[in-house]
Amino acid sequence: MNCDYERTLSDGRAGFAEFLEAAEVFLEGAGVPLEVVTKCMIAFDELVSNILNHGSAAAITARIFLKDGEAAVELTDDGAPFDPLSLPDPDTTSPLEDRPVGGLGVHIVRKLMDHVEYSRDGNGNRLRFAKNYPIEL
Repeated sequence: MNCDYERTLSDGRAGFAEFLEAAEVFLEGAGVPLEVVTKCMIAFDELVSNILNHGSAAAITARIFLKDGEAAVELTDDGAPFDPLSLPDPDTTSPLEDRPVGGLGVHIVRKLMDHVEYSRDGNGNRLRFAKNYPIEL
């Protein structure tokens, strides 16, 4: 399937803000509802931040697919194999001061998105997340 948007981040944190902003501008310009754009961008920010902070990737590519009331984002990177979806859900019932640091970001992504999947393709990680929305006629 051909993507509607593609951009690669290869300069790490230095280009992160622009990488994030360009994806948001594309989604807004494509007419994706603001609530969906907001949720997608929270997930995008969290997942790319995790790749930058923990993934040792030299490059991260974002592809966005828009079709039939679905905004899907695919992030691929050349970092070490890591499936963030293999992490257990964090304990959100205990007091905040008793919880370990980390783990909430992926949990939030799972809650915000309608679909999240991970695969290891060749030498790269592939994480895809999607949010559905009603199509206005």
